[in-house]
Parts: sequence; C-alpha cells; structure tokens
Amino acid sequence: MKNVHALVFAAMVAATTPVHAQVQECVDVSLINPEAVCPAVVDPVCGCDGVTYMNSCEAQTQGGVTSWTEGTCVVESCTDVAGVDFGECEFVLGIAQVNGACQTISGCDYVVNGVDYSPAFFEDEPTCTMCNEVPPECGLQLLTSTEDGMWYTFEAIDVPADVELTWWIDDFLAQTGGLVFEAGFDFNPFWSVCAQYESAPCGGLVEQCYSNVDGVAPCTDLAGVDFGLCEMAMGVANVGGTCQFVSGCGSYVGGVNYAGAFFDSMESCMLQCNPGGTLPGCVYPEACNFNPLATEDDGSCTFPPFGCGFSEGAGCMYPGALNYDPWALVDDGSCQFAPDNTDCPGDVDGDNTVGVSDILTLLGQFGAVCD
Repeated sequence: MKNVHALVFAAMVAATTPVHAQVQECVDVSLINPEAVCPAVVDPVCGCDGVTYMNSCEAQTQGGVTSWTEGTCVVESCTDVAGVDFGECEFVLGIAQVNGACQTISGCDYVVNGVDYSPAFFEDEPTCTMCNEVPPECGLQLLTSTEDGMWYTFEAIDVPADVELTWWIDDFLAQTGGLVFEAGFDFNPFWSVCAQYESAPCGGLVEQCYSNVDGVAPCTDLAGVDFGLCEMAMGVANVGGTCQFVSGCGSYVGGVNYAGAFFDSMESCMLQCNPGGTLPGCVYPEACNFNPLATEDDGSCTFPPFGCGFSEGAGCMYPGALNYDPWALVDDGSCQFAPDNTDCPGDVDGDNTVGVSDILTLLGQFGAVCD
C-alpha cells in the first residue's frame, strides 16, 4: 500500500501494566471543512485514525486525517494495534501485538472509529506469541514424468532436510529414502505412487501422490507444463505459486495426467493451495461486483449508477448543498448547489427561471440562523 503523506508516530507503552495505545498527530482539525465539495469517486482509503473513507478528499476534508493508505481498513489476527486508542476504561480487552510484543490491553470497546479490532486480540500470551514464530517447513511436491507411458520417474522436491521419505505403490512399501523413485506399470492398469514422511511439527503425516486415474495431486505446480494452444478452459490451478485460469487441449501431457491439479473455482484453489495469498477481484465494498474473498484489486469493479443502482441510504452528503440529506450513508452524486452568478438573483435552483420551486426552497430555509 502507498502512503500518501508522511506521518511520524511516537508511542510509549508500559510493559508491566495494562496499556492504552495513543493516537499521535493523526488528526489535524484545521483540515476539516464540511463545506468542501469532494468528487463522488469511490476510491476507498484507510485513514491513520482507522476509519475507511470513500476517497482521499473526504479523508482530509471530513476526517481531518493527515495520512492514509489505499484501500479499506482491515484488521486480521496478529494485527499490531500500536497507535489505536481503546479508551480509558479498565475493562481488559485481551492480549494483542503492540510494536511487535504481546501486551495486555484494557479499554472501553474493541470497536474504535468504526473499525472492529477484536480479531487482533488473544485470550492468552502463548497464543499471541505465535504471531512471531516462523512456521515449520512442511513442503513436499511430486514431479512425475514418463517417456513411454509405462515406465515412470517420480522426484520429490521442497522436502525438509531432516526427514526420511518412504515411497509406496498402492499399499506396498516400495522404497525407503531417496528423493527419486522409478517404477514400471505395464502390468497394472490402475495404480498410485505416494511419497510421504512423518513430522510432529507438521501435524503428523505429510504425503503427495500420483494416480494414473486421478492424476497428479491437488496444488501441483503446473509452471512449465504445455497443455497446447487450444482455447478449452481446463480450470484453475497452481502456476508458479499463484492460482490461475488455465486453458489447453487436454489434461494429459507427455503421458502424465494433470487432471488432479485443477479446481472448479479460483476460491477453492486459493483456499487449498495458497491460503493467505493474493486473490484478484473487486475489493471495494461499495462496488456492484464486490468480492469479499478478493485480496488484490484487478480493475474489474463497477460502481453505481452505471453497474447497478445505489443501495438504500444513498443521497446527498454535503451540508452546503440545497438537497443535503443528513441521513444519507452513501453519496449518490445528486447534490445541487446554489449558483454563484447574480444574473438571475431569484433563481435558487439554477434552472434559469424564477418559479414556484425557488420560492419553496427559500421558504424551506426561512428562519435559519446563518454564521
């Protein structure tokens, strides 16, 4: 994410007592201008105050924030809450990361400036400290090749150095140790080969298999595999570490069946092969085609009123407008402002005529006290 303005935070946290994170030099009230007219462009930014604004103009003129980052504010497990003011209440919220260290935090509520920080809290310190731990290496990928469709070579890659592989043909232990295994299957029309190892930090058995019926294992990296120049959509698969749509002429390449590597949807591929990775899509909640699973904007967003109608609660949000709606939650671009020219002094609604609508508008403002 790109910082638009430079901002310096200074935070002092006491390690021996419950802490209250303090917001430092985030809001400059002199920047707030309720009369400012911002473009009705949905380009969300996350202000340094933890509030999501429709665009950078509103962040500065409506919130007075001095810095922001592109996109909506997102709080996840292990989010560092340094700089967030939870209030002066004595209620213990839990344990969270503050400047990289686990601290007990008290405050009034998990929600600050409309942002829910509850996912960042843990019930105990050992669980919180897992945020700083490096996960164990639990890799194993099986590369399969054949020249004649009968004699196969299997190579295990991404294997931790301190484990011993075992190779299995169906339920038969065929080989102990080694990263390469070879076997012929001209006598058996249905077979499978599995490479596996045991690892307590990895949760027990780690295994990858190839079956001549089901094909390679799910999440097999298909980078470098040429499926041909056909336009047939084959599905979504792991290609070079990211989930991508793949087209080609068929799942068999060089005698190897790659059908098992394909998924029906981008979401299912991401969930199994690349949890926590980037999923392209529309990331803006205000968009018509917002995808809550997307983590990376792909430019596909469409916004009201072109892609769909405005949601309930849309209206004019600018107090200086003639049709200002104090209850509006989303600005729909319908604001009307009094003209600046004096060619037609009585023309309040700007239609170049003085009529009933102008009188009603003036009567509606009768008795108002102006600064």
